[in-house]
Amino acid sequence: MKATHIAEVHKFSTFSGGLADSGAIDVEINLASLDTLIPIRNERMLEFLFEAATYPTATISGQVDPAAIKALQSGEVAILAIEAMVTIKDSQTPVTTEVLVSRHDNRVVVTSLQPVVLNTASLGLSAGVEKLRELAGLPSISQSVPVSLVMTFDAD
Repeated sequence: MKATHIAEVHKFSTFSGGLADSGAIDVEINLASLDTLIPIRNERMLEFLFEAATYPTATISGQVDPAAIKALQSGEVAILAIEAMVTIKDSQTPVTTEVLVSRHDNRVVVTSLQPVVLNTASLGLSAGVEKLRELAGLPSISQSVPVSLVMTFDAD
């Protein structure tokens, strides 16, 4: 999300959630688990972009076809459409994408087939992006952020 032509990869290492029998997906991301590989950048993003002291989590809630998941045998994979809502701070944005779902015994792995591009303005993050740009002395920071995911759900 840095300067105009420089892409960087960041990740969140702590999240929890579930995949219900109904196909409902609910994931809560611990924003404090942000890892950009640069500690001062982590601190600035948590403070000025996510306001993590006030809003410690982001959420993803969505729906997949439960019959398609139940039909998977161990070792099988399927491509499924997913409609989800991403919530950061008090803002939400809908996303639709395809995911690769694979079953491995009592575990279901969901992987995005391509990044979902989130617009920071639609999530109320523009002021935070501008503050980060000022602090870093950059000419610009992209307002479009590609997001990929890999989630593993263990059966209860």
